[in-house]
Amino acid sequence: WLALVLIDIDNFKPYNDTFGHPAGDACLTRVARAMHDVLPHDGFLARIGGEEFVAVLEGASAAQCQAAAERLRRAVEALGLPNPQAGGAGLVTISLGVALRPPGGGGEMHAMVASADAALYRAKHGGRNRLAHASQPGA
Repeated sequence: WLALVLIDIDNFKPYNDTFGHPAGDACLTRVARAMHDVLPHDGFLARIGGEEFVAVLEGASAAQCQAAAERLRRAVEALGLPNPQAGGAGLVTISLGVALRPPGGGGEMHAMVASADAALYRAKHGGRNRLAHASQPGA
Protein backbone atom coordinates (compact mmCIF):
# COMPACT_ATOMS: atom_id res chain seq x y z
CA TRP A 1 0.00 0.00 0.00
CA LEU A 2 0.93 3.61 -0.45
CA ALA A 3 -0.44 6.13 2.05
CA LEU A 4 -0.42 9.87 1.54
CA VAL A 5 -1.13 11.74 4.77
CA LEU A 6 -1.79 15.47 4.69
CA ILE A 7 -1.30 17.07 8.12
CA ASP A 8 -2.27 20.49 9.43
CA ILE A 9 -1.52 21.95 12.87
CA ASP A 10 -4.85 22.92 14.39
CA ASN A 11 -5.39 26.58 15.32
CA PHE A 12 -1.82 27.50 14.46
CA LYS A 13 -2.48 31.10 13.44
CA PRO A 14 -3.99 31.96 16.84
CA TYR A 15 -1.02 30.17 18.46
CA ASN A 16 1.39 32.34 16.46
CA ASP A 17 -0.62 35.48 17.25
CA THR A 18 -0.68 34.67 20.98
CA PHE A 19 2.91 33.56 21.51
CA GLY A 20 4.73 35.27 18.61
CA HIS A 21 6.60 34.02 15.56
CA PRO A 22 9.70 32.71 17.41
CA ALA A 23 7.45 30.52 19.58
CA GLY A 24 5.55 29.48 16.44
CA ASP A 25 8.80 28.44 14.79
CA ALA A 26 9.77 26.43 17.89
CA CYS A 27 6.33 24.79 17.86
CA LEU A 28 6.75 23.79 14.21
CA THR A 29 10.13 22.27 15.01
CA ARG A 30 8.81 20.31 17.99
CA VAL A 31 5.78 19.04 16.07
CA ALA A 32 7.96 17.95 13.14
CA ARG A 33 10.40 16.19 15.46
CA ALA A 34 7.59 14.39 17.33
CA MET A 35 6.10 13.13 14.07
CA HIS A 36 9.49 12.15 12.67
CA ASP A 37 10.28 10.16 15.81
CA VAL A 38 7.23 7.90 15.37
CA LEU A 39 7.31 7.67 11.58
CA PRO A 40 8.13 4.20 10.24
CA HIS A 41 11.78 3.98 9.14
CA ASP A 42 10.76 3.84 5.48
CA GLY A 43 8.34 6.76 5.77
CA PHE A 44 8.92 10.28 4.53
CA LEU A 45 7.85 13.51 6.24
CA ALA A 46 8.07 17.03 4.80
CA ARG A 47 6.76 20.47 5.60
CA ILE A 48 4.83 21.70 2.58
CA GLY A 49 3.97 25.21 3.73
CA GLY A 50 3.03 27.20 6.79
CA GLU A 51 1.73 24.71 9.32
CA GLU A 52 1.16 21.94 6.79
CA PHE A 53 3.07 18.69 6.43
CA VAL A 54 2.86 15.57 4.31
CA ALA A 55 3.84 12.03 5.25
CA VAL A 56 4.27 9.27 2.71
CA LEU A 57 4.21 5.66 3.87
CA GLU A 58 4.92 2.80 1.50
CA GLY A 59 4.90 -0.95 1.66
CA ALA A 60 2.73 -1.47 4.72
CA SER A 61 -0.80 -2.82 4.86
CA ALA A 62 -3.73 -0.42 4.84
CA ALA A 63 -4.24 -1.04 8.57
CA GLN A 64 -0.55 -0.37 9.29
CA CYS A 65 -0.68 2.89 7.33
CA GLN A 66 -3.74 4.03 9.26
CA ALA A 67 -2.13 3.05 12.57
CA ALA A 68 1.01 5.00 11.63
CA ALA A 69 -1.11 8.10 10.90
CA GLU A 70 -2.78 7.76 14.29
CA ARG A 71 0.67 7.52 15.95
CA LEU A 72 1.56 10.86 14.35
CA ARG A 73 -1.56 12.44 15.86
CA ARG A 74 -0.94 11.01 19.32
CA ALA A 75 2.75 12.01 19.28
CA VAL A 76 1.87 15.67 18.72
CA GLU A 77 -0.88 15.63 21.34
CA ALA A 78 1.55 14.00 23.80
CA LEU A 79 3.91 16.97 23.50
CA GLY A 80 1.49 18.79 25.78
CA LEU A 81 2.22 22.17 24.16
CA PRO A 82 -0.36 24.64 25.47
CA ASN A 83 -2.57 26.41 22.97
CA PRO A 84 -5.14 28.50 24.83
CA GLN A 85 -6.85 29.27 21.52
CA ALA A 86 -7.57 25.58 20.88
CA GLY A 87 -10.71 23.87 22.00
CA GLY A 88 -10.80 20.67 24.00
CA ALA A 89 -7.75 20.21 26.19
CA GLY A 90 -6.15 23.49 25.04
CA LEU A 91 -3.14 21.79 23.45
CA VAL A 92 -1.39 21.96 20.09
CA THR A 93 -2.89 19.17 17.97
CA ILE A 94 -2.97 18.09 14.35
CA SER A 95 -5.61 16.98 11.92
CA LEU A 96 -4.79 14.44 9.23
CA GLY A 97 -6.27 13.37 5.91
CA VAL A 98 -5.29 9.90 4.74
CA ALA A 99 -5.53 8.55 1.19
CA LEU A 100 -4.49 4.99 0.40
CA ARG A 101 -3.52 3.31 -2.84
CA PRO A 102 -3.43 -0.49 -3.01
CA PRO A 103 -0.34 -2.31 -4.26
CA GLY A 104 -0.12 -1.99 -8.01
CA GLY A 105 -2.94 0.53 -7.91
CA GLY A 106 -2.83 3.02 -10.69
CA GLY A 107 -4.29 6.42 -10.89
CA GLU A 108 -2.99 9.92 -10.90
CA MET A 109 -1.06 11.24 -7.92
CA HIS A 110 -2.99 14.51 -8.05
CA ALA A 111 -6.20 12.53 -7.51
CA MET A 112 -4.65 10.92 -4.43
CA VAL A 113 -3.60 14.36 -3.13
CA ALA A 114 -7.12 15.68 -3.74
CA SER A 115 -8.58 12.71 -1.82
CA ALA A 116 -6.22 13.26 1.12
CA ASP A 117 -7.02 16.98 1.07
CA ALA A 118 -10.77 16.29 1.16
CA ALA A 119 -10.22 13.91 4.08
CA LEU A 120 -8.16 16.57 5.90
CA TYR A 121 -11.00 19.04 5.39
CA ARG A 122 -13.43 16.54 6.96
CA ALA A 123 -11.08 16.01 9.92
CA LYS A 124 -10.83 19.77 10.50
CA HIS A 125 -14.56 20.28 10.27
CA GLY A 126 -15.28 17.16 12.33
CA GLY A 127 -13.68 18.72 15.39
CA ARG A 128 -9.91 18.71 14.76
CA ASN A 129 -7.30 16.52 16.51
CA ARG A 130 -8.40 13.56 14.43
CA LEU A 131 -7.73 11.79 11.21
CA ALA A 132 -10.14 11.14 8.39
CA HIS A 133 -9.76 8.72 5.51
CA ALA A 134 -10.47 9.25 1.85
CA SER A 135 -13.92 7.97 1.03
CA GLN A 136 -12.53 5.05 -0.92
CA PRO A 137 -9.15 3.39 -0.36
CA GLY A 138 -6.98 4.09 -3.35
CA ALA A 139 -9.15 7.01 -4.40
